[in-house]
Amino acid sequence: MANGEQCLDVYNGKYVTFKNYDEYRNMVLESRKWKEERNKLIA
Repeated sequence: MANGEQCLDVYNGKYVTFKNYDEYRNMVLESRKWKEERNKLIA
């Protein structure tokens, strides 16, 4: 799905290109951690 495409990294504000699905998957998992941490600070 994201293989070879530029995707916006909303956390860092930059475009990134994924070489394979594993890179994309790892980015999604990391962004979920950031989201959870942010929600803990807000609550």
